[in-house]
Amino acid sequence: MARALLMGATMTRIRTGLSFLLLASLFHLGCVDYDGAAASDDEEEAAEADATTATAEEGLAAAADPTIQYMIGGSQTGSFYLGPQADRLCYLSEIRGNYRGDGEHVWLSAASYGWYLHKDSQQYGVQVSARCTPRSRFAPAGDSQLSVPSGWFNGGGGYRTANLWNYWRSVCYLSGLQGAMNGMDNRAEMAINIPYWALDTFNIKAHAMCLDLGSGRSANQQGTYTWNPGNPDVRMMAIADGACMISKVQGSMRSTDDYVYLYPLYGYWYLSGRGNVSVDAVCYRYAN
Repeated sequence: MARALLMGATMTRIRTGLSFLLLASLFHLGCVDYDGAAASDDEEEAAEADATTATAEEGLAAAADPTIQYMIGGSQTGSFYLGPQADRLCYLSEIRGNYRGDGEHVWLSAASYGWYLHKDSQQYGVQVSARCTPRSRFAPAGDSQLSVPSGWFNGGGGYRTANLWNYWRSVCYLSGLQGAMNGMDNRAEMAINIPYWALDTFNIKAHAMCLDLGSGRSANQQGTYTWNPGNPDVRMMAIADGACMISKVQGSMRSTDDYVYLYPLYGYWYLSGRGNVSVDAVCYRYAN
């Protein structure tokens, strides 16, 4: 049953307290419990029941814990509810698998009825994960406006660019990817076109999302970090200080072993990957 949960890919929660290598290997072995051990049959049944109700029951508590990860993997496709739109900001934390064409499509959406994580795929093993953080950590809810992600879907053949929201006062990040990832000619990234954030794509399609912090506020960006193939995982900012979000993906993703990943460990955010693909993440400091 746990293999159906992770490899057949019902969305689940993973509380990250292990080393990344152990956790990544267990994604392919079975249900992972809090201690990282393979769960028993009873634990598997409890985990499956918990996975289908976690977002509804935990509400903002789930958004307040960045170690909770929501995942769609294996052959599973569809849309999964992550919680209310008004109280949290959700972002992709993992993109994995065999991206051969437009049939491979992962993205986040937010509307009045809530946050959703989506996946379409014609290949087995495409996987996407997301995390959420309370919007109130960035600005009071009444002063912030969440963009409509479908308004910023850009890409296709060649180079494409689209201006988004104001660079100085917006938290912006990649929120989806669609198409073949065959090599360095395939790239999606958040760029700066003062006074705007821009979504740039090269022979790929991508989504972006922004949170406008409101008049008189500035997005406290703490820098951009890069992981390249063959390098160790990159330690970024402290988890208590802010959130880090994927801002660029470039390269080849043609196997279930190819991925980019953002994860918490020992009080810090880390950036990692595997295969001939590189990834950037931008970090934003919380306002409170």
